[in-house]
Parts: sequence; structure tokens; C-alpha cells
Amino acid sequence: MNLDEIWLSLETEIDGQAPEPAVTVRRINPTVRDGLFLGIRRPSGTRMLLLQIPAVPRPSDGPLIQSRGFTTAVSRFSGDARHFQLFIESASASFNEVFGHVAADVVEHMLRRPASSSAIPTFLGRLLRWKRFFESAGGGQLSEIASQGILAELLFLRDFAIRNSPTNEAAVSSWALPEPFSKDFQFPHGAVEVKCSLSREHTKVHINGERQLDDAGYSSLYLLAVMMERVLTEGFSLPETVNSIREILGTGIARFLFEDKLLDFGYLDAHSTQYSQRYILHRLRAFHVTEGFPRVPPMLPDGLGDLCYTVSLAACAPFEVDIDVLHSLVRGGN
Repeated sequence: MNLDEIWLSLETEIDGQAPEPAVTVRRINPTVRDGLFLGIRRPSGTRMLLLQIPAVPRPSDGPLIQSRGFTTAVSRFSGDARHFQLFIESASASFNEVFGHVAADVVEHMLRRPASSSAIPTFLGRLLRWKRFFESAGGGQLSEIASQGILAELLFLRDFAIRNSPTNEAAVSSWALPEPFSKDFQFPHGAVEVKCSLSREHTKVHINGERQLDDAGYSSLYLLAVMMERVLTEGFSLPETVNSIREILGTGIARFLFEDKLLDFGYLDAHSTQYSQRYILHRLRAFHVTEGFPRVPPMLPDGLGDLCYTVSLAACAPFEVDIDVLHSLVRGGN
């Protein structure tokens, strides 16, 4: 469902009209169960997504969400005294493109929700998710270091997890949320921490926090060093890698989970043109993180914490394993 086409049609419709304050709306699809509408407010030109509801939301439905990217409100539905409209609106016309991704995500979750789920909590729940996104990522593009990190993880997701997992859903579910104590990929028989190396000699990787290489609680833990090089042509980019995974996943539940994970990591298609840097893959090196591996101990003296450090790959050499070990780990081997 292309929401942009509807908004563009509305903008064409009101073009040249008197600039008096007004909202022009159009129903997204009359055949769906929810009364979902898109709107344009003039003269500001801000875009809107509206949900027709029979009554003002109750506290149990969830709070009205205000964010730096959008505002939420309730009003009487135009021309219908029996209904209200719960709507979100772009904070400004300059934010319309990013707002389009917010609206598309809300609409998709509304249409996919179980028949037993109420519309209003689903609507507000997705907005709360986006509010957290804007608070943590600021709604802006990923830093170069962050984009390289997620690219390395996506390569593992595509070439190891999806290739060897019993289902695409299981593969995407193995990709952990970007939390300090989570390993990048978690499987029944172990976990994998993925690190990107872009130094010319590929001699080290950066470790964020004393717990990142802590194998406590895991049957086994592996460190995968993804050695890449920046290039001007050829190779691959972050958006191309994202789209290659989308093509593999198709339109099922796994694709739905994947899009949610991208949001968790702060990736938006609206910023894809900013991720133009291209890379080539030189080599993958896998290491078994076990007793004696060069790492900071997870239990530090009082007063110390949040350590970031580098690990020399030369010092890791005694722990190197064949890359096929990771394929086996995903398939369910030890």
C-alpha cells in the first residue's frame, strides 16, 4: 500500500485552493476493518494519519504520544458527530518524508493485528515505539561507525543465519536487540558477537563494554571479525544489503520482524541516500571465546565500568576456528 501516492494526490487536489486553515482527508482503503484516513493540513502542508474511533480513548488504551517527530491528538470527525478521530501529524512539512515511514509502520501493524486486538491500543503502541526511536536516535541517520556495525551484522544474518536456520522467522529472531548485555546473535547452542574491521591491516577489533565478550550463560560464544574495505565503486552498500535480505524474506512474518529490528537499530529508508559508502569483503575470521581468550573480565573493581577496548587479532589466533563452525552452530550443532 503506497501511502505517498495518496498524499501526493491530496496535495494536487488542494493545490491552488484558498489558504484558509483546513484538513483534507481520504480513506486509505474502504474495504479494511479500520477507518484509516490520510490527511493534509493547510496551509502548513503537514501530513496526517487518522483513525476513526467511536469514543475518546480511555487511559487503559495508552497515553497520547507527543514526540519530536509528530504530534497526537483527538478531535471530532469532520462531518460526523458520532465519531472522533485519533490522529498523528508530522511535526513540520520538512519532516513529512520521515513521517511517511512512521505512518506506513502504524498502518501495517493495524492491518496485521489479530482480530481480537483493539485498534486504539495498537495505534498508540506503535507510536510509543516511534517515540522511543526518536528519543534514542533523534530521527537522524546512523553514524558511520554504527552503519558499519549494522552492515557487518546484516552480512552474518543473510549469509549464516538465514542460510542455515530452519525458518526465516527463526533466523531473524536470532538477531538480538541492540542492548549492552545482548550478544548480536543467539542460538540454542551458542551465541555470536559480530565485529567490523576496517583498519588497513585488519589487526584489531573494538569491544564495547566489559560484558560484550562474557560467555557466562552461553553454551559457547564466538567472535566473528568481518574484514571490509571502503571502495569507490563495485562492492556493496548498507541499503543494498538491507534490500537483498528483504528480497529473501519476501512478505511473511520474518520480513515483518526484520523491519522491526531495523527500526530498533535506527535504520530508516528515508536516509538510504546518505549511506552511499561502498565496501568489499576481504575475509571472515571466527574465534571461540573461552578460557584464556584476550578480554577484560566481566567483574571489574568497584568504580570501574563501561569500558571500551581493542582486541588484537594476533593474540586471538590460538582460538581461531574454521568458519564452518558458525554454519554448524546456526544449524543446531555444538
